[in-house]
Amino acid sequence: MNTLGTTTTTIIKSAINGLHLQFTVGATAVNLGQPVKLDATGKIVPLGATDKKELCIGTCIHTAAVGALATVAMKGRVVVNALSSAALTPVKPVKYASFDSTTGKCKYATIGTDEETLAVGWPLTVADGADDEIEVVLI
Repeated sequence: MNTLGTTTTTIIKSAINGLHLQFTVGATAVNLGQPVKLDATGKIVPLGATDKKELCIGTCIHTAAVGALATVAMKGRVVVNALSSAALTPVKPVKYASFDSTTGKCKYATIGTDEETLAVGWPLTVADGADDEIEVVLI
């Protein structure tokens, strides 16, 4: 977390003309122009033909083998420090849950079945339970 004077900021990265983040490639290689999603460990894998579009975090901008690093042109615009409202993994998008006035951070929860319209982003880190520090890419 960055501190500026007495104001604490939770924004880690942001981009006006497009956010690009680097990820390790998971169990399947990725290709230039291929839509990708996150696996349970935060690695990227190709989006499946029948996967819901909400799972897509962006487009891979080059070809990369399993275990290599790959850059993704993200659908989101900003990465923030936040808190989990319960255990979660990067597999599913998250929804806004609440604001924690004690920490000054927003809390996020995994979307439930048929809650795709509530999705506001994707967690980049695993949370073992409530109030874990997480990084979230917000749309």
